[in-house]
Order: sequence, then C-alpha cells, then structure tokens
Amino acid sequence: MIKKTKIFYPQWMIVLDNILKNDKHENVYVYGICKQLKITYSHIYSIIVLLEEKEYINTEKQGRKVIITLTKIGKEKGILINKLMNNP
Repeated sequence: MIKKTKIFYPQWMIVLDNILKNDKHENVYVYGICKQLKITYSHIYSIIVLLEEKEYINTEKQGRKVIITLTKIGKEKGILINKLMNNP
C-alpha cells in the first residue's frame, strides 16, 4: 500500500500562487492575501519584498493599500508553481 504524504511548499510559492489566482479577477491587495492565507501582514509583507526583489511582482501604493501586479516572469513562474501544486 502506498502512503500519500503531504508536500510542504515554501511560503513564497504559496503567496505567488495566490496572487496568480486572484490577479485574473481584480486588483490584488496585501491585506486580501493575509485574510485568505491566514498569515500576518508583516510576514506577508516580507514575502512580498522577496518576490519584488526576484522581479516576480510589482507593488503600487494607493493611500494605505498596497496593490500587487505580476510581471511577465512572475506569471510564468506562477503558472509553473500552480501546475506543480495541483499535480504533485
């Protein structure tokens, strides 16, 4: 009998996958990601800074809100991560 094991992904991959899923419908806000993934704002923000350094995303500040958009590289990586996470 083969036992199914749970695969743990790095959090930046989970955040990038979440941004890709939400990017199709509307603007993606840091606070929205916090609520969906149930992770603190400060932790999500540190992941956002990492993704921005890797040039996967761009951020734009509108008042107190931070809007996230995927770059071309980010969309490509996000699609690959999505395939990996859905077909382990």
